[in-house]
Amino acid sequence: MDILFAPPDLRRIDALQCEACWFPFFSDERPLRGVLGLVDWRMGARLSRQILRGRLRGKRGEVLLMPCERFLPFEKIFLCGLGPRAEFDEAAYVGAVESMLSTFESARIRAAVCALPCRTTGAIEPETAITSLLACARNYADYEELTILDDPAAQRAMEPVIAQERRRERAEPA
Repeated sequence: MDILFAPPDLRRIDALQCEACWFPFFSDERPLRGVLGLVDWRMGARLSRQILRGRLRGKRGEVLLMPCERFLPFEKIFLCGLGPRAEFDEAAYVGAVESMLSTFESARIRAAVCALPCRTTGAIEPETAITSLLACARNYADYEELTILDDPAAQRAMEPVIAQERRRERAEPA
């Protein structure tokens, strides 16, 4: 799987060529923040309306699929609940990443964009976030490309971990 990076702003997101996007959010965080807040704004608050109607609560493990191609250059948007912010830890992070990869596999998504859980708040360090993502991704071989929305400093911190994983993969016998 190729891992690419893009800054979390709408102009850069508009230039991406992927099938789907995946955004996590907390059950007790309103209004929606970060890149998901921008996406909700672009979609005319459709995501917020789903929350207000009770169709989306943000509880841990909840996933909602919505079409978004009129608003973003993707066919689908997956929204993933993380539960309450105070209960989110590294184990919950791994669970959310597993949910993302499993959801993409079930939907046969080969190229996607994602915002990693808790990266916008800094609660999960970049190196920990990418190490866990790569460990989980070993169980899912069908992905071609994953673009991570994060800032340039996080990208610089994640790149050596990705390079190390590529070296490990090349060294493994086929």
